[in-house]
Amino acid sequence: MVACKQSLDLNGMTEEDLAYNFPVLTPTQALPTLGMAGRVLTW
Repeated sequence: MVACKQSLDLNGMTEEDLAYNFPVLTPTQALPTLGMAGRVLTW
């Protein structure tokens, strides 16, 4: 799982607000990982 930095910023949150220690990536940083995943679940 990864968290989206842009989504956190838009909601006034930081990495410290997350309940779990997820990697926090920008959309550009996440593209290679998302491409390899084959399936993506967002919420």
